[in-house]
Amino acid sequence: MKRLRSLSAICVLAAMTACTTGGASPAPTPTTTPTLPAASSAPSPSSNPSQEALIEEAIAVYKRSFEARWKQFKAGGLAPDAPVPASFSSTMSGDALDRALAEQYDGFLQGIEIVSGDPTILDVRSPATSSLGTGIVGLESCEDGRAIKSRDPDGLMTTGALNKVDIKVERSEGKLTVVDFENTEVEQCALG
Repeated sequence: MKRLRSLSAICVLAAMTACTTGGASPAPTPTTTPTLPAASSAPSPSSNPSQEALIEEAIAVYKRSFEARWKQFKAGGLAPDAPVPASFSSTMSGDALDRALAEQYDGFLQGIEIVSGDPTILDVRSPATSSLGTGIVGLESCEDGRAIKSRDPDGLMTTGALNKVDIKVERSEGKLTVVDFENTEVEQCALG
């Protein structure tokens, strides 16, 4: 049971890594920092320049939230009684912030250690069908955590996975924040 709890704690990184146990397939060579491509992150074509600017801002906020979550998790997670990091509260709110904090608490309490690797964002965009309302942007992302190797206190090693992530970014009180995200582990990740 303890091994199952530890494995599930590792899997709380789902939006960044998902997870698999064992070593069935080799992981790519680890990098030292998350890689965030600029060229593939262009907003979908739109005839509305203000909507294009909103999409670009939403993508930037999402990337900052991704970096903040990974940096904190790699540092050992977050103690439940610790203050919410400014990098979290400035980029996330609502369900997204609650989920991100739960990931951090679980990682800290389970003693998950990142042995090597970093996740990368392979692609992020706003699909043409993401008309969610004024000041709201829907994004899709491919997050690759297959380079990540982690270990629980019992020595169980896990490897990250590839995820397709649906993200909702919303403007509230003058700032954009990620308000929700849902991830799905996939074999291949194609957006659009």
